[in-house]
Amino acid sequence: MVRLKQNQKPFLPANVILLGVVSLLNDASSEMIYPLLPLFLTQELGASVFMVGLIEGVADATSAITRIGSGWFTDRIRVRKPLVVLGYTLAAIAKPLLAVATTPLSVLGLRFVDRLGKGTREAPRDVLIADAVSSARRGAAFGFHRAMDTLGATVGPLLALLLLPLIGGNVRILFLLSFFASILAVTVLVHWVREKPTRRKRSSSPLSLSGYPPAFAWFLVALFFLTLGSFSSALLILRAKELGIATLFIPFVYVLSNVVSSVFAYPAGLIGDHRGRRVTLLAGVVILIIVLAVFSLSLPPWMVALLFAGYGLFLAATEGTVKALAVDFSPRAKRGTTLGLTLAVSGVGAFFGTAGIGALWSLWGSSVAFLVAILMLVAAWIIFLIIPFPDGRKIARS
Repeated sequence: MVRLKQNQKPFLPANVILLGVVSLLNDASSEMIYPLLPLFLTQELGASVFMVGLIEGVADATSAITRIGSGWFTDRIRVRKPLVVLGYTLAAIAKPLLAVATTPLSVLGLRFVDRLGKGTREAPRDVLIADAVSSARRGAAFGFHRAMDTLGATVGPLLALLLLPLIGGNVRILFLLSFFASILAVTVLVHWVREKPTRRKRSSSPLSLSGYPPAFAWFLVALFFLTLGSFSSALLILRAKELGIATLFIPFVYVLSNVVSSVFAYPAGLIGDHRGRRVTLLAGVVILIIVLAVFSLSLPPWMVALLFAGYGLFLAATEGTVKALAVDFSPRAKRGTTLGLTLAVSGVGAFFGTAGIGALWSLWGSSVAFLVAILMLVAAWIIFLIIPFPDGRKIARS
């Protein structure tokens, strides 16, 4: 059992809880519609598979590039909340407009706006979370936020399953209904999330690593390898289908991974705070290595479900921990830049990892693709093991 340190409050600050609620609502809105978007594009708008891939590729690239600029800009102006509000508002506007989209290009434009909003809000929002807690509670704060975010990603598809029969399967109406959760998220953010005013301080180039410990560059290298190997869960779903898992069983295992991630993200953050973030991060990578190794074998359906639960454990152990570590490495005045750069490296690695593993799969099969992914994860694990992790409290005062 994890014990609280002396004078440590048992609850997270209001800003952390409220930002978690905002993410839950926004993700519920997103996940109501985006699992259906490929079908909408191909079946109703006549888009090719290539066009679907292009739209998602542009969306991911937009988010990754915007994260760097947004993180640097929030450090430069020393203001967080307006950028967070702008980002969530862009997403809230883009989703219901999908209801009137008539061409794949119009969907591309709306996905661009939505991901522009995601890239704009993420780094400033994470700075608000980091600023609300001490370094001793940073893992718990990011773990809680990750748990709420994943809970929203679980609620969204369930809402879609509930609503679609009531609206005759009309996805355009579902796109419109998604607006209500998004606008509620913006309302909570505007009215209840608070930001303390800070002094403005000139920020260096967003790509400059001056002022960071030398190990930070290696941390980013390890993170890149980690995201190369931890490809999209969509490929795990394809592997499940390849193993003969029934289509009706697929939503269950997808939701299972999200539920496990949501349940264990906060405890994983607490363990990182009290036992060291390296322990949590290395354990998460080992879990994914085991999951991919076993996934390359012939499996019964019950074991596939177990592996998706393992994938959820990996997400719980790593996603919040990576953000907490990034803040540990960062001088206080560069937290936005640091988080923006970290999120961008994650996004670029995930893009190339999923594309590369998909290409290897097409050429030589899933076993070869999974082996290469495991090698990337082993490289990340070794670097995380040997680099010195910082005392976030000391760096934050610099």
